[in-house]
Amino acid sequence: MYERDSEKESLEMELMRETLERGKKLRFRALGGSMFPTIRGGDIITLEPAELGSIRLGDLLFFQNKGQFFLHRLIKKQQINGDPFFVTRGDNLPLPDLPFKPSQVRGKAVMLERGNRTIRFDSLFNRYFNRLMAIISPLVYFFLRIAVKSFRIISRLSLYFSSKFSSISLFSRFKGV
Repeated sequence: MYERDSEKESLEMELMRETLERGKKLRFRALGGSMFPTIRGGDIITLEPAELGSIRLGDLLFFQNKGQFFLHRLIKKQQINGDPFFVTRGDNLPLPDLPFKPSQVRGKAVMLERGNRTIRFDSLFNRYFNRLMAIISPLVYFFLRIAVKSFRIISRLSLYFSSKFSSISLFSRFKGV
């Protein structure tokens, strides 16, 4: 038994890192909402080790930064003082992550399982889709926020009007006619 959840979590993350470093695939259940709507809490993600030459814009990278692990979309490759760096961003986050070195990448997502559906991120269609998502990533968060706010407003209006007019019948004026 572990004394703390953080101790258990760090051991799990260390096991994940070691598994990928040994060249093995790894499956885990996604938590959090930073990659919504692409990845939802409870989805099963399959990671495989990533060779630096095979990493493309739009890939979902599993990387370690400041002791924590993240699975975010690669939106930019850049040079800082002549050294290569990656910039990633969660689809549901307003800002990109800080640049990090390619050596911090532990793997990349190749498959998602949601219920009875399986989505391969390395299929031709999804490679192009992921690249498009990387290019338009600043807009995705903006439109997602607009959609959520619109839904909330419509829900509130619907509740307001349904409670306001629930006791009024359309034919109440015609009683006694």
